[in-house]
Amino acid sequence: MKMPQKWDKEADVIVIGFGGAGATAAITAHDLGAKVLIIEKMLIGGGNASTSGGHFICPKNVDDFVKYFQGLSTGHEVEREMVRVYAEYMVQNADWFRKLGGPSVEVVRCLVPGHYRESEFPNLPGSKGVPCYTLRVEGKRGRGVELFKILEDNVKSRGIEVLYNTPAKQLVTSPEREVVAVMSERQGRVIAIKARKAVILACGGFENNKEMKANYLGYTWTLVQYAGTPGNTGDGIKMATRIGADLWHMNNVTGPFLSFKSPGYANTMHGLPLSGWGYICVNKYGKRFGREMHDAVAWAPSYIGEPRESMHGKGMEHIFYCDYMHPQRIEYPNIPCYVIFDETTRLKSGGGRKYLIFATPISPPTYYLWSDELTVEIDKGWIVGAETVRKLATKTGLDPAALEETINSYNKYCEEGKDLDYFRPKETLISLKNPPYYAMELLPTILNTQGGPKRNAKCQVLNTDNNPISRLYSAGEMGSIFGFLYNAGGNIAEAFATGRIAGENAVKEKPWQ
Repeated sequence: MKMPQKWDKEADVIVIGFGGAGATAAITAHDLGAKVLIIEKMLIGGGNASTSGGHFICPKNVDDFVKYFQGLSTGHEVEREMVRVYAEYMVQNADWFRKLGGPSVEVVRCLVPGHYRESEFPNLPGSKGVPCYTLRVEGKRGRGVELFKILEDNVKSRGIEVLYNTPAKQLVTSPEREVVAVMSERQGRVIAIKARKAVILACGGFENNKEMKANYLGYTWTLVQYAGTPGNTGDGIKMATRIGADLWHMNNVTGPFLSFKSPGYANTMHGLPLSGWGYICVNKYGKRFGREMHDAVAWAPSYIGEPRESMHGKGMEHIFYCDYMHPQRIEYPNIPCYVIFDETTRLKSGGGRKYLIFATPISPPTYYLWSDELTVEIDKGWIVGAETVRKLATKTGLDPAALEETINSYNKYCEEGKDLDYFRPKETLISLKNPPYYAMELLPTILNTQGGPKRNAKCQVLNTDNNPISRLYSAGEMGSIFGFLYNAGGNIAEAFATGRIAGENAVKEKPWQ
């Protein structure tokens, strides 16, 4: 496009996207003396950082992380030196974040039993040197919200300008093919923003773009919902490819779990309101199809009787059993599916469990608070109840005989203490015998996509010849280094690391004109 005749705004560094990576990049560039401007398409900042669990990797040392990451990256190798540079920043994550938060913020090791251990894949080399950290949070808001608030407060205290409701539309290049400006839309008109030194893309993935999911992940993924921000529609990926950026890791996502999509909200709820283990999950034909995990938030396949404990696993394996297409019916029998529980489970569920959700694709997020004993949700029709299993099946459109057989079989496994179908641990086998019985429809859900513009150790965006696109950087999950397996806390850790790397290198650019 032609160079704009006048500029509506100017800054040394323009950061596109006000999430964890964008905030980190902006803070870093500002503290090194640059004038920084953040543009954000939503009405509020936060991105997937605010909808996350607030966990982040902080390796004990560089060598362990490099070895561990090599194991995570099988078939999707990343240059070893690049991983080493990222690791050098990641080992500082906890101390760096503590300094931002001040003495009132407590950053602690995340050691949730059976989930976030030293690392998510303990059999890989270096795994014992890759612990996860989190915030110690008291009160109503989640860790992700609190984590981003610390970043946001630091942006505000530095006087860094943020333009909300200002989606970026196009990157402007000079005759020398340097990225020198951003065209954005604000209050119904297009504005031109000059970047005297550089532009940093930190605008997330494409989990809320149906066409991109179909093209890069496959048709099944168009049926998959998202639990993060609705703002991630692949905008940065499109802008970068228009000027020649190469892409990588486009087939990888972070998940998996099954979640509830409530009417009137844009995204799914990150988890379910059920307490204990008194539930099973069945497909649209009333049959179990995978090993249920804690809080029914994750299903994972079992191999030779050995259940996989990782929540995230391999991206394309995320759909676990949900991606199975029946070859004769030409349908996905496991989408949607249903969590089934009884009165005993209902009476101890709900009770203040809260999830961050968006009412519309651009509105600020809000919390949905589940009612005690799920009474409100039953009245809304979100949860269907019936006095018998067969009546429940009829109400939900399931096969009554099949659902009854499934529950009888499961209850028998509970009595015998052995799940012969999916090897659920004995202590989790809680029978379903106390009517009424309940069902809630679930959909496969991801947290985010990992693919995007390929970048190097300096966080410069690379073109298809593997050369840097001048003055263009990226940070965060848009072009993440995670291309195969993903470890819990990896994206926030990467946002902290790449945000600092991109910010530091962007400031080093010589001013344009």
